[in-house]
Amino acid sequence: MLLLVVALVVTAPVTPASADPGCGPGQVPQEIPGQGVICVPASDPGGGGGGGSTPGPDPDGGGVSSTCLDSSANTIACSLNGLAWFSSHSCYAGALVPPPPGTEAFYPAGEGPDTGLLFECRYQSTGAPYLAAALIFFVANGQVPVALIDPGILAERALDQMRLATPNMHSAPQAPDMTYVGLETWLWMDPAQWDTLELTVTAGTTSVTVTAAPVRATWDLTTGSTTCTSAGRAWVAGMTSAEQTDCSYVWSQTSDGQAEDAFAVSSTLTYQVDWACSGACLRNAGTLGEVDGVPGAAAIRVGERQSVVIGGN
Repeated sequence: MLLLVVALVVTAPVTPASADPGCGPGQVPQEIPGQGVICVPASDPGGGGGGGSTPGPDPDGGGVSSTCLDSSANTIACSLNGLAWFSSHSCYAGALVPPPPGTEAFYPAGEGPDTGLLFECRYQSTGAPYLAAALIFFVANGQVPVALIDPGILAERALDQMRLATPNMHSAPQAPDMTYVGLETWLWMDPAQWDTLELTVTAGTTSVTVTAAPVRATWDLTTGSTTCTSAGRAWVAGMTSAEQTDCSYVWSQTSDGQAEDAFAVSSTLTYQVDWACSGACLRNAGTLGEVDGVPGAAAIRVGERQSVVIGGN
């Protein structure tokens, strides 16, 4: 089911559902139930283009070189800057991922982000942006050729499904025991939480694999912070003072006067998130950059060791 919502008056003509979209050579119409059709590259299971046309990169960087016709029968590209041409709405539209706040009303009853995507018209057939009107509509999963959707959108949806680690935080001395001013306090998280995560999502003949690799853990220790490039090393009873760690902190003041006489401590794991696309792809690879997981939280009491001088006569 497809729902069309007009935020302002839209002057661009909308192709009726029964109208012939006038697809170009090597193109076939795909119907969006109740609203119209879009032109998509004809292809066989082996990936070759139908009608002697094989999709490839277009000069605008959109990805598909095949052509479609607008409502005036002018030849136009089927994609523009990663946006798909919708003859049903006479515009190039891009998916809104994640859906911005306030767009809940654009979903039909019983539909939502798990069942489809919201698209927004961004360019007219001339390539001119929509400035005077906004056109947002819902498209159910499977009703838009994935080859015409930026795989970065699928990557973002995969990232939403990935469970980035919330660090289980440890220290030596370990709470509730106290550490001391001037003492190197070891910091670490569960080693398994430093694992690289991977998830593949598939839509039609397009698969996007997202890889999230830990790059650093940032420890906020109230009086300062430290950045570690590993999970840290666990301290084990019986270790000598010669043992070393690559993740530690030295407090210069006590936690007296803090809530419960302890410093609030948090650790946030940062991932480098990249993706690769296989099958029908507008782009073969890309990145979502660095993404933070949910911080872990703890508290550490810091005291001060007192020296006792014993005098004698």
